Amino acid sequence: MKTLLCLCCLFVCCSGYAQNKIFYSSSDVANVGEEGHGIAKIKIPWGRLGKTIRVNYMDGCEAVFGERAIWGFEKDGKKLRLYDGEIFEIVDSGVIVFYKSYAPHPVYYFSEDFNSNVVLLERPKLLKVLPPEKLVLLWKEHGIVKSMF
Repeated sequence: MKTLLCLCCLFVCCSGYAQNKIFYSSSDVANVGEEGHGIAKIKIPWGRLGKTIRVNYMDGCEAVFGERAIWGFEKDGKKLRLYDGEIFEIVDSGVIVFYKSYAPHPVYYFSEDFNSNVVLLERPKLLKVLPPEKLVLLWKEHGIVKSMF
């Protein structure tokens, strides 16, 4: 009976494991139903020290991607974007795309869409980059933007 209980617990834990995915372009982020390509582990570089991302597949193969070869990836349920040698976690993609730096003390960033430049989230930059109608929608939806104005 204990063995059966242990096997059931193991099955439940393994089935809840988030699949890792590689995003070759920004359009791949929207395809959430797509398979995880059999990826077991994604090894990311530490800051600007590394220039490659190593991907270990379930079958034992390994692939190495340059930081400019892919748009981003999903690791442990978090969608991450590579931009200008940095890694950003996607927080929200409503009116605009909100990111936070992938660090112990995150800093927030934004972009108009998944293909736009990533910019530090500051009031002058929001006013410069976004049209007024998007600013109004953003102000209505997000408390962080309300606190900036």
